[in-house]
Amino acid sequence: MIIIKPATILLNELCVNEQKPLARIFYERMGFVIYKRSDLDEQGNPYPLLYMKMA
Repeated sequence: MIIIKPATILLNELCVNEQKPLARIFYERMGFVIYKRSDLDEQGNPYPLLYMKMA
């Protein structure tokens, strides 16, 4: 018999594309808050990012 335990992943910070409001709302409901915003993504493309951290 194989027993598989569910994995627990703890996130303290993450980035969300500002153009995906449902993703922002989801993470806010999970307890994250916006602490920073950038006009460009991490590759320099024009995709605004919202930086969120656990409240």
